[in-house]
Amino acid sequence: MLSRDVVLVNELGLHARAAAELANAVRELDARVELANATTGAGPVPATGVLGVLTLGVERGHTLRVAADGPDAQRALERVVAAAASGFGELGADDRGAGSHGAGGPGARATGGPGDG
Repeated sequence: MLSRDVVLVNELGLHARAAAELANAVRELDARVELANATTGAGPVPATGVLGVLTLGVERGHTLRVAADGPDAQRALERVVAAAASGFGELGADDRGAGSHGAGGPGARATGGPGDG
């Protein structure tokens, strides 16, 4: 199983629309994807279940742990990390350009690699 961690940077964290976006991003892939809140220890839950994802309570600044297994596991990780790094489409230009330098927030930081987990 492949695993990556990403810190959420959008103001509302992993809320209903963002959870639905993640579920749709991985649903079509041939991979089993699980999400967990590494900050609080909640989860894991299947990434395709919006209600389960919401129970994780992932807020801004929390670390979302993404684990995937199957032929499309790497693609699934990349999709989830990209969605989180973009703030689920909610970041302004200042936030996106800030990176980890602090001008608009902490910036998205993906950690771990394909073999982690």
